[in-house]
Amino acid sequence: MTARAVVAATVIAALAGVRGASADGAGSGSSAAIAAIAVADDVRRSTIVGVGGQVYDGDGRGAWVRTAAGGVGDDLAVAVRAGTTVIAGAADAATAHAPPFRERAGVWEIVPIALHAHAVVARGTRAVAAAGKQVFALDRAGAPAALPDAPAVVLAIGATAGGVAIATDHGVARLDGTRWRAIEMSGSAGPRGAAGGQRGDAIDGAPSSVVGFASDRWAITATGVFDVTARAAVAWPAGFVAGAVAADAAGDVVAAAAAPASSGDLAVVVIRAGSTRVDRDAVPAAVLAGAAGSGAASSPAAVAAVAIDRDGRVLVALRDGRIALRDNGHAGSGAAAWTATGVRDSLPADRPGSPPAASH
Repeated sequence: MTARAVVAATVIAALAGVRGASADGAGSGSSAAIAAIAVADDVRRSTIVGVGGQVYDGDGRGAWVRTAAGGVGDDLAVAVRAGTTVIAGAADAATAHAPPFRERAGVWEIVPIALHAHAVVARGTRAVAAAGKQVFALDRAGAPAALPDAPAVVLAIGATAGGVAIATDHGVARLDGTRWRAIEMSGSAGPRGAAGGQRGDAIDGAPSSVVGFASDRWAITATGVFDVTARAAVAWPAGFVAGAVAADAAGDVVAAAAAPASSGDLAVVVIRAGSTRVDRDAVPAAVLAGAAGSGAASSPAAVAAVAIDRDGRVLVALRDGRIALRDNGHAGSGAAAWTATGVRDSLPADRPGSPPAASH
């Protein structure tokens, strides 16, 4: 069998139904664990994705409904829109066990970027993935488009229409034309100060390493975020533990959320690009209590994903399927209003005959 045939044989045309699907479907809740948000220009039209590939489409009015059964055979952690499709997969090399997946019209398929690929999918608003040192753009029509090979194995990626950033064992780099330009972190020593690409400018005050990305502009650190463009570190407020971090479609706004057990409220932080000001907000526990879900948001791990748009709307997805939405207004302005709901299934009735094929 040729290599092309091997790759073609791995494409998934239809995958098994997932836990939480109901037979009648109409109006039912869902027990699926939430993994990611594929953000749209208006967060109310974002797509929420479950760990097993359950897809909940936003209707633009504050509801997220799953209308097609099916899923994938690997745990998902990140999702990003690519035209009318959604690309999803692992967010870092440590948890990458499969190629990227593409969802189109309710059907998932594998994106064949390489044989036996254990791929990392970018966080941000552009669909980019890497397997080892190979990096691919998945936001173009047709086959994946190869970008320049990374100087070392890619551990995490951040990407928007404005650029691509990677983290490797040697440090952080951004794509500059056909080369990876290393971001030399001030105060670092040895190979971690450069990613092995073309030498770049040192960034005063930058952390020596990052734990991930929200986009190509925003690197996530253990204590906050670092704006690579503005060359500024912003620390989380005292006592704030980020459960999820994201950037808006332009890459210049960051949102984070955590759920402190002491108050029961859901804490939200917004940081504007080019500013070190930290705006704080909170989803009242009473609002969350009115939404369908499997339990209280008692730890940072309970927060699955966040999203924010240029109009100040914020979307927070909890692992248990509860969704909090801040509709308009900015943190601290007094104009924002939080509401909460839960993802739900509205699946077609089961048909007689054999069940859908399952992937293993």
